[in-house]
Amino acid sequence: MNRGVGTVTRMTAGVMAAAGMTACSSGASRPATPDATSPSVSSPAFDVSSYPDGTSTGARGTLTPRRGRVVVTQNGSTLKDLDVSGTLVISADDVTVRNVKVRSSDYWAVFIEGTGTKIEDVTVVGDRRSQACIGDNAGHSTFRRLDLSGCPDGIKIGNGSSLEDSFIHDLGTFPGAHNDGVEFSGNSGITLRHNTILNPNPQTSAVFIGVGTQPATRIVVEDNLIAGGGYVIYGPQGRPGTATSSRVKVTDNKFSTRFFPTGGHYGAVAHWETGDGNEWIGNIWVEGPTAGAEVTLGGKSP
Repeated sequence: MNRGVGTVTRMTAGVMAAAGMTACSSGASRPATPDATSPSVSSPAFDVSSYPDGTSTGARGTLTPRRGRVVVTQNGSTLKDLDVSGTLVISADDVTVRNVKVRSSDYWAVFIEGTGTKIEDVTVVGDRRSQACIGDNAGHSTFRRLDLSGCPDGIKIGNGSSLEDSFIHDLGTFPGAHNDGVEFSGNSGITLRHNTILNPNPQTSAVFIGVGTQPATRIVVEDNLIAGGGYVIYGPQGRPGTATSSRVKVTDNKFSTRFFPTGGHYGAVAHWETGDGNEWIGNIWVEGPTAGAEVTLGGKSP
């Protein structure tokens, strides 16, 4: 998340209007680092070559150039084999975008306001003037084999959406930025599975589940290679007076120290909430003197 924005905005006819997607707070407190003895980089304990990178994600082959703002308004449309220099806006339901590259310095590189969107084998290259490479406003989207870079945030992902086999890296930044590889714009039914999510910046997270007014529920963060940010995992935690989060499962992830000795600049995890059915299981350090050991909460296994 960047610019300290309280809500995310959307674009209609070139004008930004309120879209109601929750962004991370720049004023969140910094808990004590849970793992003060987390490892520094040394020999890896795991071969992580099976995780997504630039060779297994993004658009390929011959692409047809398109310049300017591309807007999809027909339900059930398929957009493929394009190289877009501008913004892609999906304003229809059940749209498929496949083998497309988007290069943009606009507020959103890709903005989704229709449900049931499927985006596969897509490259998005933004820059630090953007909010995020992808803004998933409507939710219930499927994202596979994406290569996202350049924007302060990789993707803001909505309710009922999933991100799999994707590569988020080299996030753009500026003084005061709050970077997230993945930030949840929704709070329920979200899955992140088998992605590489790397935030080399000291703010805010690789994965921002959220510290907000609504508790998170039915969240799966499973089998990802993750590193960087202020904390690698941030949240979930509702604000005082709200219900606790539930069924948030952060399992079998590989935490890397490639950017910071404690995974993130301040540590591995902040604002974790022990809610109904929440699980922190099988998360392992990739490198360092404790390579192969469990990434724990507060120095203790949950």
